[in-house]
Formats: sequence, C-alpha cells, structure tokens
Amino acid sequence: MEIELLQSFVEVYNVQSISRAAENQFISQSTMTRRIQALEAELKIDLFQRKGQLLEPTSAAHALYKEAGKIIRQHNQAIIKMNQFKTGQGGALRIGVSPTVKQEPIIRAVSLMKKKYPDVELSFDCDMQTNVPAFLANRQIDVGVTVYGEVRGLEGISCEILSKNTLAVLVGRNHRLWNKRPIYPEDLDGEILYYIGNGTMQSATAVAQFYKDHHVHFSELIPCRSIAEEMLYLAQGVGIAHSGVISSENYFAFRSLIDVVPVERTSLDQGYVVALYDEENELAKKFVEQLKETW
Repeated sequence: MEIELLQSFVEVYNVQSISRAAENQFISQSTMTRRIQALEAELKIDLFQRKGQLLEPTSAAHALYKEAGKIIRQHNQAIIKMNQFKTGQGGALRIGVSPTVKQEPIIRAVSLMKKKYPDVELSFDCDMQTNVPAFLANRQIDVGVTVYGEVRGLEGISCEILSKNTLAVLVGRNHRLWNKRPIYPEDLDGEILYYIGNGTMQSATAVAQFYKDHHVHFSELIPCRSIAEEMLYLAQGVGIAHSGVISSENYFAFRSLIDVVPVERTSLDQGYVVALYDEENELAKKFVEQLKETW
C-alpha cells in the first residue's frame, strides 16, 4: 500500500470531493481518481459512494481513515528522523573513554550535545578498561577518547588530537606543596611518590627515569591502582599520574583531601589524547567538535 494512495484517500475523505482533494494536493483530477481506484482495487472494497455532488465514505472508509492517519504520521516521523540523521540532529551516539583520560571536558561536551540536540540518545562509558580503538573498529562505540603513544589512523576512522598527555601530581591537603602553583619537578625532590596509573612497575620505572634525568632524587616510587583508596590513607603524601587518570567522580568526592596540579617543564612523552570516530558518522563529528571546544 503506497503512502501517496493513503494521503490522497485521507484528503478525499476530509473534503468528500475528488476535484477539491486534487486541488488541495496540487495534482490533476484524473490522477486523484486513479489513486482512489487503485486503493480500492488493492483492498478489494469500495471506499466511497456518490451522493449528489459529494462522495460519502463507506463504513470501510471510516475504519481505514483511523489507521491511515496513524500510518501517515509514522511515515512523516520516519522522514523527519532520517533527515535528522543526515544533518546530525537525531539518532544515538555511544561514547567510550579510557580511564587514563581526564573526564571533565567530556562531561561538558556531553552536556552541550544534549542541549543542542535533545533528540540524540547519548550513552557513554568513562571507564573503559579495554582497548578503545578495538571497540570502535567493531562498531560497539561511535566515538572513542584515549591516549595514543603515536597518532596513527585506523581504516575508516578519523583521529583528532585533543591535547598532549602531560604529567600531573596529586597533592595531599596537609602536604607542603598544597598551595604551590605551579609545581616543578625539583619541588618533588626527596619525596616518596605514589604512581597512580596502570599500576605497573614498568610505568613507574619510566617516571623514575624521567625524574632522574631531571636530577630529582625522590626516596621511593610506589605503583598503586586506586587513587581514592591511597589518598585517603596518604592525605599528606604526593601521588604522580598522567593527566586525567583521576576520574571526575573520585576527584569531586575526595577534593577536600587532594588536588591535581600539572607538573611544569616536563618532557616525558606519554603520547596524545585523541578522539577517534567513524568519519561517516555526522553525530560523531558534531560531538568531537564540542569536545575540541571544551578541552
């Protein structure tokens, strides 16, 4: 059953005239007649009976009219939705974020997207422990934000650099460096540092080498996994991390105990924070645009 046949039927039903219905739809009277005849032939039932100058709907026409209205509305809504997809104003967007990336700008970008495109269904995971590019390649997410040691393209995937991933320190409230801004590597000389990150000795060794190169001699570098747990017990100590390892939730929950300060004059190459997305996905493009503004 073609949608234009139903649209013509509804018009004739409303005005009870072939000529007036044709005029309202900007088609010829003969075309309107053929459409009604085609619909009656398809349904194998009469829809109208002539009463003088008017066409009187049959009981079958009354029943069809109710259903036709629903179908036409659904058809129009589908067209609107498809147009929104084309312009990036509707649909669904799945965002995956590595836990080694700071989350505040991502949350702000999500908030902006919701305001600008309220019809877009947004979902995001800010604690993806697995390989973000793999999820993107398998189309399990539409946008991935992660840290790359080197920026390299994936087939069909665009890559936008958001920032250089820098080193940061997590300072306890009772520590001598709590109110110091900025913090330099030499300010940490002699400290016991807690490495917040992947929790691997390999990562901690790389940081240790960096400080050695900068002639900073700390007492000990201890890898640990949970910033919240460690900083609760070590509120007087100093942790060190790649920027953004601390999640927004943890930061706001424990900001009375800790603060996060970038380490100035560092040259430790920890890669780039990048946004990866399907280059054909208009919604993903728009989200990355918001992300670049909020970063």
